[in-house]
Amino acid sequence: MLLRCKLPDPNPKLIRNIPCGKSRCQVCNYMNRRESLFVKGKTLHPGNFKCDSVNVIYLFTCDLCPSTFYIGQTDKAFRLRFSNHKSRINLNRPGFPVAKHFNSPGHNLSNLNFAII
Repeated sequence: MLLRCKLPDPNPKLIRNIPCGKSRCQVCNYMNRRESLFVKGKTLHPGNFKCDSVNVIYLFTCDLCPSTFYIGQTDKAFRLRFSNHKSRINLNRPGFPVAKHFNSPGHNLSNLNFAII
């Protein structure tokens, strides 16, 4: 009997968000590059997306508040949607939960992470 032996790929491709590689990108600095994320007892596995991916669902998390998260979607490039959120945070726009959270005491934009799921 002959059997075909196949060894596992020594360099398996990781499935996670990928920085775009553009030197002036202001979005990828906030990217969570983990292979899996844990939200409310669920494991999420980000896909192979970049900041310029379109028609995506995304997750915002806070470094200081592990149980706090925001899930959104966009049909445009994620980088444009992120810029809208970032602007609202910087301007402390009322009525926007993400802006409210990252302007709460002890918080700022540097506590924000995102993953495209």
